[in-house]
Amino acid sequence: MILKIIFIFNKIFARIYNLYSDQKRKSGNFLSQEESIDELLKTNKSLIRWGDGESSILTGGDLYFQQNTMGLFKYFIKIVKTYNSQSNYLIAMPNEFLLQSKDELKKGNKYNIWRYSRYVFEFYFKKKNVQYLDSFIFRENTTLDNSLIEKLWEKENIIFFIHNNYKYFIDFKNKYLEKEVVFFQVTSANSFKQIDTTIRHIQQKQKAMNIKKEDICILISAGPAGKAYVFDLSKDNYKTLDMGHYFDYKFYEIRRHDK
Repeated sequence: MILKIIFIFNKIFARIYNLYSDQKRKSGNFLSQEESIDELLKTNKSLIRWGDGESSILTGGDLYFQQNTMGLFKYFIKIVKTYNSQSNYLIAMPNEFLLQSKDELKKGNKYNIWRYSRYVFEFYFKKKNVQYLDSFIFRENTTLDNSLIEKLWEKENIIFFIHNNYKYFIDFKNKYLEKEVVFFQVTSANSFKQIDTTIRHIQQKQKAMNIKKEDICILISAGPAGKAYVFDLSKDNYKTLDMGHYFDYKFYEIRRHDK
């Protein structure tokens, strides 16, 4: 009930903002895709990618594959409120759609998709004096080559692979035969329910393998819930990258409409 009230309030407020105030390009320290990869390599920090789904969860809404809960909502509030230059994670935003004006987005028929994220950035993120990476670095239409992207896990010998699709794990494992890849399966919907169990299994596996955390890179694809995983794992000093749909398309070097 509380989340519904929060969502209704944000929906009304966002509507007013979109109608009367959201006209110009957003101001902020937005990095290009190439700069985003460089920053991740330089800092060796974890990554949280932000999009329209995350904006919905933060403001109390649901998604068809991720039901919102007070637990998940509180994680998102913590992710935003505690984020600063000293955080163990970096946040990536949909920069392309923040750096355009309302009229420019409308001409490309993109405004209705991204207007809510623009509202969220203005009222939840804008005042933070931090850099924002580009959240589209793993999309199938990114200009980045896989050879550049895979540098993000090049130096780690152990990969913990969190996904719902076992085939993707096998294909990834076969591509990087020189690394030890360990699979942790999450559900394709409402994976937030598994967060405590999955993180406990990760910690137990690391100890059982008798390896250091700095020798591990965790790759996760779990929708908006994956942001909560990254938040907790990064606090525990595990480098964790929110990969999104990378393993659906870009990893195989195919475009969405060709799959």
